[in-house]
Amino acid sequence: MNTYIARSSYGSKLNKKHTLAEEYEYINQIGKIVDREQRATQVVQYLEQQVNQARELGIEQGKKPKALIIELMGKDLRLYNENTLAGNIVEQVGGELLLPNESSTGYEELITLNPDVLFIVIIESDYKNADKVVARLYNNPALQSLKSVKNRSIKILPLYAVYSPGIRVKDGIQIIVDGLYPELAKEGPYEKLVTGN
Repeated sequence: MNTYIARSSYGSKLNKKHTLAEEYEYINQIGKIVDREQRATQVVQYLEQQVNQARELGIEQGKKPKALIIELMGKDLRLYNENTLAGNIVEQVGGELLLPNESSTGYEELITLNPDVLFIVIIESDYKNADKVVARLYNNPALQSLKSVKNRSIKILPLYAVYSPGIRVKDGIQIIVDGLYPELAKEGPYEKLVTGN
């Protein structure tokens, strides 16, 4: 019996950098396995088009939105850096990923960095509490100077969309693009989760 293991699920010891290219490769490989190569190619082309469209918009506008991707860990903030899929998506669509080589930070540095967009990664058990997670940051008196608070640009990023997502990487790309370039935002089935409203 043959077994297929997606490269993105290897873990950081075997796979140091998780990229969109790996997800595209996974989709194409699954297409071959289930004899749907043409459909897989179409999906990958669509995803590449979305990424390119966002990057080109940023170039046209001379805009490189600054983003930070965090996971709330008590007093500390876990960072999704350039070695993570979420970080790679931000870079691929033309955003500037803040603290690209760090794995954690604190609230003081968050205030100093002042990102245009703040993405918060949450796990499945927190999906129903997404509004409360976002509200906790919007209502934090210490964070009122943040652009992402003033502009209501704190976005929820479900873990399923950026950790070994396969075809669900579409959601990860859309959420990140919508956060960085709200003028490209499209409504989707996860809009309430994304906006936190």
